[in-house]
Amino acid sequence: MRVSLLPARLQAALRCPDCREPLTFSQAQHQPDDAGAYGILCCPTHVYPVIDGIPVLRTGRVSVQDHMTGREEVVGPSVAELVSTV
Repeated sequence: MRVSLLPARLQAALRCPDCREPLTFSQAQHQPDDAGAYGILCCPTHVYPVIDGIPVLRTGRVSVQDHMTGREEVVGPSVAELVSTV
């Protein structure tokens, strides 16, 4: 089943973690057939990617971390790189 938008209930609850303004979802032009939504969430001053239906509400790099130790295992892309890719 293809999901083309974030659920309205989730979108209504999301706020920018920096300025607390509501976030608006813009769907990416091309969506994978068997995946969640891709696009961006933005407020007047910040932009965050949505990857496979998961909002990435952080800044800096999105690295893979060990959940037990918190140690970075794989250095990931920056949020800005993810936004430009979506």
